[in-house]
Amino acid sequence: METRKDKNHKILNKKFKRVKIKKSKNISKNDKHEKRMELKIRKNNILTPINFKYLKDLVNDAYTHLYIDNTFILFKSIDDLIYIIYSNNKKSIIAYNLIDNKKIIEIKNAHNENITNFRHYLDLEKKKNFILSISNEDNNIKLWDIYNFKCLLNIKKAYKESNILSACFLYDNNKIYIITCNCYNPIKIFKLNGHIEKEINDSNNEATFFIDVFYDNYISNQNYIIKGNKDNLKSYDYIENKVFNKYQYNEAKNHANAIIYNTNDGIEIIDSCRTGFILIWNFHSGVLLKKIYFPEFSHFDFCGIYLYNKEYLIACCSDTTIKIIELNTNKIINNLSKFTECIVNIKKIIQPKYGECLISQDIYNKIKLWINNIFNLYFIKIIIY
Repeated sequence: METRKDKNHKILNKKFKRVKIKKSKNISKNDKHEKRMELKIRKNNILTPINFKYLKDLVNDAYTHLYIDNTFILFKSIDDLIYIIYSNNKKSIIAYNLIDNKKIIEIKNAHNENITNFRHYLDLEKKKNFILSISNEDNNIKLWDIYNFKCLLNIKKAYKESNILSACFLYDNNKIYIITCNCYNPIKIFKLNGHIEKEINDSNNEATFFIDVFYDNYISNQNYIIKGNKDNLKSYDYIENKVFNKYQYNEAKNHANAIIYNTNDGIEIIDSCRTGFILIWNFHSGVLLKKIYFPEFSHFDFCGIYLYNKEYLIACCSDTTIKIIELNTNKIINNLSKFTECIVNIKKIIQPKYGECLISQDIYNKIKLWINNIFNLYFIKIIIY
């Protein structure tokens, strides 16, 4: 008698095409695996984030705080390792290898106080990965080479008046800079020797949550700085050293995270607020294109967000769930719930063993692994020759 599993296999064999990938000596096994995943998504268009399921806890000692800007980072290195970089409450930086699922290094006492944020930069020319570690408690920023985990730079007391809140990398004219911000002070741009390149002043002093950088290759071909504040989101012209645009909706407060991406109609910003709003703006005009608000969740915060295939938003929520929002319909199509506390950050990567993965962090020390079950159900046949 034919089982349901046999029927499913017959359907899948009809549904999927056989794909050939040319062999190359310069392509690693992990790169081949990622190519398979990309071909599946592109050719069959079957993957949606509704299929993500909790698999296991990876880490139980990750330090988290009320700030939510990149409390951990996730990236694939040039040597094909997948790193999760995070800190614990002992002021250490820990590198976790997602390929082997184990901690590979711990830098003890990396800062004088707890580490609050991280950023990653891949230098393709030097073929090196660099990370920033930021502590808003000791007010220092450190630059690290992940291959030997040596500290290359320590910017001490980036702001004398108050604590640093966020920092990121900026690449401009073949040079790398470090951008920093805090409350009520100018944005500072540091060279990699620790000296200040310039400052961008804004007359409106306001509480700040995060800073990021965006390169506009749609119109102006230049860098812009994005800063999330209590009352608004702002973009800054890096060349002109001034505010480029302000994105403000009076009911939305505490702009905690933003994603900037290209569409057929121009550049858009998805703006998550800690008052229950998701706002979508036109980057250049500042026009509010869409407002997503769920009255039943009005007393919850939206924190870290991830844009999935430009069709779905994966949003961390203070009601201890990860909400999957379909952007065309503004509907929540799934709630991922395996938490007891607020989730602050979410990131995605493809891992050779598990396929498409989400990595999340809550405010009580846990980093969790979620996998897309569709990879187990739908796997196209690939011939490598």
